Amino acid sequence: MPRAMPSVLLLDGLWNKTVAAVRSLGKRGYRVAVGERTRFAPALFSRYCSRRFLHPSPATSPGAFLDALEKELRIGGYDVVLAMEFGTQVLIARNRNRLEGTARFPFASADLAIRVQDKGELASFASALGVECPATFRPEGPGDVDGMASLLPYPLLIKPRLSSGGRGIVRVETSAQLRKEYPKVHSVHPSPILQECLPPGGAALGVGALMNFSSEPRATFAYRRLREYPVGGGPSTLRESVLDETLCRTTERLLSALRWIGVAMAEFKVDPRDGRPKLLEVNPRFWGSLHHAILSGVDFPHMLC
Repeated sequence: MPRAMPSVLLLDGLWNKTVAAVRSLGKRGYRVAVGERTRFAPALFSRYCSRRFLHPSPATSPGAFLDALEKELRIGGYDVVLAMEFGTQVLIARNRNRLEGTARFPFASADLAIRVQDKGELASFASALGVECPATFRPEGPGDVDGMASLLPYPLLIKPRLSSGGRGIVRVETSAQLRKEYPKVHSVHPSPILQECLPPGGAALGVGALMNFSSEPRATFAYRRLREYPVGGGPSTLRESVLDETLCRTTERLLSALRWIGVAMAEFKVDPRDGRPKLLEVNPRFWGSLHHAILSGVDFPHMLC
């Protein structure tokens, strides 16, 4: 008798990447359920969504969300739970014990995920490993910036340590502008880093990766960003796949050294001064352009399940 395909609960149904995952798994014969805080989430309307799980917001009502999730897992008969957004992923990872005996949750620990998300911590770790990064500075607050502003290379990017999608990033051209703008970012995103703004002209590259429970690579997918929004820096809106074995091996080496588990996406930019890609950040979660990888034959949701 053939083995039944797994039953999967996908969370964060508002996102396009969740729609892509639902379609991918549904076409392969998985039984797919989708969870979200509102019934008007796109993934809930997919023809491949066999069950809709409405729940409290994991951001504003984490306790109620976990209670609802635990109940859903007890009655749903799921094999795997996939969180598509970082906040949901970290919340469940911190409360992984509540999933025991119900469904697998193939993601890294919450502490490791936050460490990888932290752009300052990541730049220090990657540089020590020999992975090239733009020059990065880690002031503790506006007081540190006042003392170092006249010594830094410009232009610079003020970058929140834990944001994604370009949120909160501010470009500054002079020390006076840095002293003015840094406290504004700091008030919303404490102790943002300062990072060298690479000259224009270099390609923007991404590498999606899947690491197993022993932090060994199981799949990688490299692509070039052709357009992004906003145009000054943000999520990509047009991409093309590329063959770049060196960049894939670099990403695998970094994630393996971090002891990463599950999916992640590393972002690089080629420095036109030397033609070498420099690591900008690692998104320790499913990324927005997931559909591109699936269409190109690297089906990360299926392989993760």
